[in-house]
Amino acid sequence: DRRCHWENSADMAVHPEFQGLGISRLLNAARLDRLIENGYLSFGAVSPNPQVRHMDQIAWEVRPLTVWTRTSSARAFAATHYRSGGLGQLARAVRAVATRRRVRGIAERELPGGAIRELQQFDAATDAVWEAARTDFDIVTERTAEYLNWRHLDPRGGAAVALQAVSSDRVRGYAVFKADGEVVRVTDLLVESGHTAVAAALLSAGAERFEAHGYRQLVCWLPAAHPYDAALRGAGFVETSSDRFIFATRAEQGLRPPAMQALLDGAGTRFHVTMSDFDFV
Repeated sequence: DRRCHWENSADMAVHPEFQGLGISRLLNAARLDRLIENGYLSFGAVSPNPQVRHMDQIAWEVRPLTVWTRTSSARAFAATHYRSGGLGQLARAVRAVATRRRVRGIAERELPGGAIRELQQFDAATDAVWEAARTDFDIVTERTAEYLNWRHLDPRGGAAVALQAVSSDRVRGYAVFKADGEVVRVTDLLVESGHTAVAAALLSAGAERFEAHGYRQLVCWLPAAHPYDAALRGAGFVETSSDRFIFATRAEQGLRPPAMQALLDGAGTRFHVTMSDFDFV
């Protein structure tokens, strides 16, 4: 059980009249000094905007991130997947739909007599889910009830819908959804170890709830080759693109414990990173 502090890089900007003067380099250097002083890991997303790429003067350690999308109408389904990868992507999406019924059947067996219900506050039962789920991952943000209530259910952060799966008076997992314009984002997802089909049931319940209110697209981010990939396919999500997320910086490598460095460098390291781990969601 290795725990450490990490710092999320929320935002950085320089006024247009003062760009090109090295201000972003000074800000990055100050941030690095803070990280080194406190022993934190820095964590964030790579900006897709080439106009701000120059502000990242540090060589980041980059990890692949898969973007999953579910669309409710046939026209939107075809357009979304064709735009993301042509006829090949569209064909893969159609094949993925066929797996939905099979995975949902597994979920029904894993939740005998269970239910999906809306959650008003995370509590000790959520802490139990965290303890039962954390062993699936090598690197994951601690998801205790105190943190989750602050991150998802504080009204100052915008309205969110949290669902939990319950079976035999035991919480098996939760999912959090947040509407952003016409798109619903799956901001967090966690289930007990070995119960990934429960994740499919949670995702399906959330999708059906929002689609009933007129939303036509749901989006989810997870690290590539994540244990919940089958659950997303079973809930009607298909890989539509890829992105990148970043952990720490090369400049700090000599300061990290060897075991932590091995995890960050390892090809098989199991990361659990969701949208809720980024401050811009």
